Amino acid sequence: MDNKLLIEIFNLHWLKGDSLHDLCLHGNARIVFGKFLVEEVDNKEWSVSTMVLELMRTCFVDFYPKENINFLIPCCGHSMYEDENDPSKVIILGCNNGFSWDIKHKYEQVVHEFKKEKIIMKTRDWFKQVLFLVEIIEKEYAKVKKEPSQDALSGYNAFWREWNYLKKKVKAELLK
Repeated sequence: MDNKLLIEIFNLHWLKGDSLHDLCLHGNARIVFGKFLVEEVDNKEWSVSTMVLELMRTCFVDFYPKENINFLIPCCGHSMYEDENDPSKVIILGCNNGFSWDIKHKYEQVVHEFKKEKIIMKTRDWFKQVLFLVEIIEKEYAKVKKEPSQDALSGYNAFWREWNYLKKKVKAELLK
């Protein structure tokens, strides 16, 4: 049996077909371990661009839902703001709907703890999975030229600053 954790994103789109002004890419997500569906999150629409940014963050820090206001798989990202305390980061505020699980680093492994499953994978494999999702998201954004409003511009730019920083950092780790 294939014992890999796989996060899939599909049915990607912009809300109401607004590819110019909708700054978050939306779609469905599915979490599979081997041949088993770990969590049924594919029947809802999520902010998958926000999700992938959150997953990139987990490459370097543990994530515990009880300690975070954000979800790993958020329903939405209504607003993006440049973090006043750290301009290299973005704060994304959404609604109170989403899905998360514990992600912790232990030696050269990443432990994913869901309600019914505990999945341990090599750190390098987690980084590769996350980078695969990064590429999917970037291909969708490359298809359109975004036109954020003046109010949203600094948050949108902060999103891409943090995105590019984390992507570069993940890639550098894989080269070691």
